[in-house]
Amino acid sequence: MKTESEPDSVEAVPVAPASPRQVLLGLFILFQLAFLILSNMVGMVQWVATDSGLKDKPKMFVDQLAPKFTSKEGHLWTWCDRVETGTRRWTQLTGQDQDWSLFSPGTSKATGVPILLMSWDHPTISGPSIKGSKLDYDAKLGFNLVTAWGKQIPDDFAWLPSENAPEDDKNYVKFGKARIRRVEGQFYMNALPYDDDKRTDVEARLTRRMQELLRDNHDGVLRYMQWRVRSWLRAHPGETEPRQVMLMEQFYRIHDPGEPLGWDGPMLLPQVLWMPKAEPLAGKYLLEPFNYSTQRFEPMAK
Repeated sequence: MKTESEPDSVEAVPVAPASPRQVLLGLFILFQLAFLILSNMVGMVQWVATDSGLKDKPKMFVDQLAPKFTSKEGHLWTWCDRVETGTRRWTQLTGQDQDWSLFSPGTSKATGVPILLMSWDHPTISGPSIKGSKLDYDAKLGFNLVTAWGKQIPDDFAWLPSENAPEDDKNYVKFGKARIRRVEGQFYMNALPYDDDKRTDVEARLTRRMQELLRDNHDGVLRYMQWRVRSWLRAHPGETEPRQVMLMEQFYRIHDPGEPLGWDGPMLLPQVLWMPKAEPLAGKYLLEPFNYSTQRFEPMAK
């Protein structure tokens, strides 16, 4: 006989096993958490160690822990680069690109617009890729490509400015052409030197950035260059396709608050070369990045 103090027996309710959908969802959540942590950590480590303007002593300390890491070489850098490449592809595939700006847009210290230099001449075998040119360097402004002909451009060359380029750089407001700016913004880069940079430091950094431009956005840059050249050819039906098409950046340094209003520039910065009539090289990108040390466009392995 059951007394009042004795509880009723409770039958255990069986718990249904997790469905395949629930398992997949849980695995995806774990993967996404790992992806966010890993991609942010690897990106931060790479930026701090290579592009943040570390002084000589911190660089030496980093290289003691991971040999040649600040020069983007060595086993640890190779491992980080592969991880960063994989996470970046997942980011692009899933549309997770994020440009952080907590309360307001960033205050720019520089800006620039692309410009194409088209040439019907054969590529040079030695010396600068652009005949008669030289790279001037200023510790404050960085590099500027100076051509031998100045404003009197030869008949076998032609400039093709961006549709967003200012007609008057003293009085300029961007209005319209927003979609083109979005495309062109993908291959803009700030080329200002860091404090205490040597010329060789800037040469190496810009050369790496040109190579990264191809690894990150080769097809997008190529399509942009093809579109610009084809549009120009339609507008000039008597012209033939150029042998060389060079993507460059017209770069401006914006004055600091303590300086007079205005900017310096434009400085001309070579980026990549496309040769429409050349046969693609096996295992190489179709575009060739500019090497700021040799002053030449050089083929790059995929």
